[in-house]
Amino acid sequence: MFDLNQANEQCEYPLHATILAAANDLALASAPPNDPWKQPERKVYGRSALHLACACAALPALAAFAAKAVELLLAAGASITQVDTCGKTPVHYAAVGFYAAVGTGALKLLLGHPSAGEAAALVDKSGATALHDALRGGKACVPNALPLLASGGQPAATAADADGLTPLHLATAAGLEGVAKELLSLGADPRAKDTIGRTPSDLADHTFSAAMRGAGAVVEAVRAVCVTPREARNAFCAVRPPGHHAGPSGAVGGQSAGFCVLANAAIGAAYGMAVHRNIIHKVAIVDFDVHHGNGTEACVQAVVPQPWTESVETPTGSVSASGVTYKPWLGPLDKERIFFASIHGYGADAPPGEAAEYEGPMGAFYPGSGGPNSSSTDVGVGPIVRNVPVRLRTRSAAWRREMLTQMLIPLRSFAPDLILVSAGFDAHAHDALEAGGLHDRDYVWMTSELVRIAEACAQGRLVSVLEGGYQVAGGFVSSLARAVGSHVSALTQPSLLGATWRADEATERLEAALKFEDAWQTNRLAMMEAKAKGSAGGSAAPAPPEQDNGAPARRSKRPRGTVDYGALEATLQEEEGGEVKKPKGEEAEE
Repeated sequence: MFDLNQANEQCEYPLHATILAAANDLALASAPPNDPWKQPERKVYGRSALHLACACAALPALAAFAAKAVELLLAAGASITQVDTCGKTPVHYAAVGFYAAVGTGALKLLLGHPSAGEAAALVDKSGATALHDALRGGKACVPNALPLLASGGQPAATAADADGLTPLHLATAAGLEGVAKELLSLGADPRAKDTIGRTPSDLADHTFSAAMRGAGAVVEAVRAVCVTPREARNAFCAVRPPGHHAGPSGAVGGQSAGFCVLANAAIGAAYGMAVHRNIIHKVAIVDFDVHHGNGTEACVQAVVPQPWTESVETPTGSVSASGVTYKPWLGPLDKERIFFASIHGYGADAPPGEAAEYEGPMGAFYPGSGGPNSSSTDVGVGPIVRNVPVRLRTRSAAWRREMLTQMLIPLRSFAPDLILVSAGFDAHAHDALEAGGLHDRDYVWMTSELVRIAEACAQGRLVSVLEGGYQVAGGFVSSLARAVGSHVSALTQPSLLGATWRADEATERLEAALKFEDAWQTNRLAMMEAKAKGSAGGSAAPAPPEQDNGAPARRSKRPRGTVDYGALEATLQEEEGGEVKKPKGEEAEE
């Protein structure tokens, strides 16, 4: 049995469809071509009996009836390309009949018609093909979508409706990988934009749900470090998608490309300052991703009214509009209570010490913002923003010194009650982006210093949020896994509980650590040199002193080889992931 009160998408109830379709199928089974039931004036909203029969396929109890009715109507000469007042063909209606098996359903019969290709390519008044309608049904309509695609071919695969949505947009939004592959093979453009600028890759299945869960995880972590009694001293949120390129109104400076849907760190900071305002008076966000956190900065800047003006040129002149963007986190004093700092790659890709060819107003490296003159540190005028741009593949010592002097010392002076960390690990030397020069030990150092500052001024309240990091090949030994492991290990280091932080002591710790690492590198280079000598035919140990007793000195039976120190240094540099220095003499030859 079926529910008599269940209507289809055209608000037609089963009894209406059954009566009309049944009457038509009985009449048309033996009616001549000029039968009045086939004339437009006898249709319901322009829908023929075939339209109504196909609409019945959307109802489980009528699926078998619909298939039989379609069979009879087609045998009587019913047209599958005829459109109703909405511009829809019978194929449009059959496409959403996802309860019936394709093998015996109405759509199978329609697609076996000689005019099936033409019907599958026709669009309704909203620009939608039957394939659009099928894909809007999601995964349940896959059995209908693939046959429609086969019949409609390239015209159906590439058609865009009134909203600019192509079948590829809908397939990716529903997570239909197989359908998406077929569409691409027929020429569907993955870069096609709809009327609001979204490409198919922007509409991944469950993206918004994942983004909401990610932002929710950050909010929950902030709550855990702020409540009394404390549920956590600090926290790490392993979330995807990341968020530091998402501003107050979406991705800053372009489309999201599938990442950074919600500004996770900014949401967590705003939540802490608003909901836990009895203890969180000042918040800080520190970003060490290899890309500038332009979205987070936009959220921070928006707590102060920002006037804007846009102009559009028309054939008859120009039209301009202006307004003010103002998105406070708590109130008018936000500008005195927020600190944001980002250290990131900036500028053209050129070896350290060499002039970059790019001299435009923005850095060539994505997103091109956060340059040398983009900081704002005037207290009371707006939130404190400290951008620390560094060259691509900047290595450990330079990165750490810049972060200490330009970010950590000002952070401690600001004395926040809560620290959010945008923890990106794509500055790792072995990350797939190949834009950084850092190693696991650098993330230990950065994290340890941030934990010390949190202990010194925020009772340890620190929430770290995963941003970039893309090298997952190798699983738990990948650069991302190792860097995250180093980060979390430092967050949970018991020896840092109750630590203090002073700039002079931090400087001493840093220089001592760098000195130790230099000594370790020197020792490692010596060991590699000894190993190279041995493999080249020499001795790994120093030669014995010459005998002076008159007897001839014993000579080694193995010939001594020469060591290529340039190649040795290059190997060492390559293993460290930094800039490979060429042996002297080779540079002049180029």
